[in-house]
Amino acid sequence: MRKGIALLGGVGMLGFLLAIVLLFVVISSIGGSTPTDSDAQDNQNTISCEADGEAIPAEYREDIARSAEVSGLPLAIHAAQIEAESNWNEKAVSPVGAGGLTQFMPGTWAVFGKGDRFNGHDAIAAQGRYLKYLADYMEDSGLVGKDGNDLTELVLAGYNAGEGNVTKHGGIPPFPETRGYVQKIINLAQTKYSESGSCQPLDNDDIQLVDFEKSGKWVHPLPGSQITSRYGKRPCPTNNCNYDTIHHQGIDFSTGGGGRNQAPVDMEIIHAGKDGYWSDWYGPWILGKQIGGEGFYIEIHHCAEGSVKVKKGQKVQAGTQVCTEGATGNAAGSHNHFQIGKPDFKASGDVPTRQHTLDPIPILIEKRVL
Repeated sequence: MRKGIALLGGVGMLGFLLAIVLLFVVISSIGGSTPTDSDAQDNQNTISCEADGEAIPAEYREDIARSAEVSGLPLAIHAAQIEAESNWNEKAVSPVGAGGLTQFMPGTWAVFGKGDRFNGHDAIAAQGRYLKYLADYMEDSGLVGKDGNDLTELVLAGYNAGEGNVTKHGGIPPFPETRGYVQKIINLAQTKYSESGSCQPLDNDDIQLVDFEKSGKWVHPLPGSQITSRYGKRPCPTNNCNYDTIHHQGIDFSTGGGGRNQAPVDMEIIHAGKDGYWSDWYGPWILGKQIGGEGFYIEIHHCAEGSVKVKKGQKVQAGTQVCTEGATGNAAGSHNHFQIGKPDFKASGDVPTRQHTLDPIPILIEKRVL
């Protein structure tokens, strides 16, 4: 729940009224109006929200797609936030008076809401407008990227604790409730909702739901797993050894079987599936080139047979499922062999990074994945 927006606190009645007027001007300028019937018809032709396991409730899928377009934040974040706020109960009321799917306080609803805050469709639309306001606020604050501050995390912290507290503390405030709130939503977005909430465009390559050049978010390549083998020299793990098996070029993650391998960062797929020689060792494997950022190469080996969900030339967002954890190729058990290649190496579908790799662990720690 939120403490209310900071700019409404500590001012007189005149300041309050001026703030209300200014915020409505901001809302009208960012396209927060209700989509028209023609917009809804267009979305029916381009948006798919099919679920893989846990799903966004069907009645709210198009609302969340539209709301995410307004906010500019991932659909998975919208869905995860609603679960964290109300567990999809549009009649939920908190002890301090926050209400509805997105748990707006009456004062905040007066600024960002239209209609009934206990109507789920109205609440999700308001969620998009409020998150857009917070995203713009955080961008203008100069905090994004400073000391590792992430835009999405700052927005969520502002939603929970008020944007004034985020500015005051130079990032996520040191409040246990707020820190737990942000982490819960990020975890849910990366695991439960990253597939069911993806709403990827269909049959229209021109539609982009993420600005790949400006994104930089990293997520865990195999949520819920443990590291079972580290980077560098090691004893031969199987009966079939070569340079790559005794000089481990990546790290291994394992859930014990059937885990969801996902793109750790926005990337363009260079290779996906089986290719003959290398698949004898790797099984079905994925090779991608990071979009923006450092330009790392990303490899994931030993996908389960028939589980590859991406194809060559496709641009995928961080958190997109690429395949299922398996034990294919030269593997002693089910795992994700995760590899990061040097950006100056010219890898391709026929030439994996192999001896041109970096230890992923320091990178994943720097990116706050581990």
